[in-house]
Amino acid sequence: VVTSFSQTQRKPYESEINSAIQMIHTGKHLNAAQSLLYLSKTMSPTPQKVRVKYLLGLSLMELGLNQTAAFQFAEVIRSGDTTWLKPSIEKLLIVTDRLGDETLFNYAVQRADIGQIQIQSREMIYYKLAEIKHGAGLYKEAIDYYSKVTPSSRYYYSALYNMGLAQAEANEVDLALQSFNR
Repeated sequence: VVTSFSQTQRKPYESEINSAIQMIHTGKHLNAAQSLLYLSKTMSPTPQKVRVKYLLGLSLMELGLNQTAAFQFAEVIRSGDTTWLKPSIEKLLIVTDRLGDETLFNYAVQRADIGQIQIQSREMIYYKLAEIKHGAGLYKEAIDYYSKVTPSSRYYYSALYNMGLAQAEANEVDLALQSFNR
């Protein structure tokens, strides 16, 4: 009984979290989101709360509530908890891509080591950063990011075309022609 009590002391919300995870696995995202939202409001700041915020973001993402999910992932990133940082950045990239919201995307990327992120998400990051730099008229930086998108990426042809545009806008006409020819 003492061992059981001390385990409950250490992780008082573990059974509720596990129940929410089970709901996520069985596709009951609305129920999971409701449970996790309640937990996120009642828990004091702990690593467990960061986990709850991440799981809440996942549930909201599955429900198509991308804006709300984005804020959950942003809170996890802001917490600095290294356990949930990388997956939160990856999920935030997905939801901000769906939303077309560059503000939260920039927030996530500033706090990330891009080399640590899965290759598919990394390609999206490079492409999005290039678009942002291109839109801001920072052609050299945009070209650098566009060139990091590899041929195996779904963003490759768009990156190649946009790189040609950025090169043309930077008065690198020969390079632009090479990009367009590729």
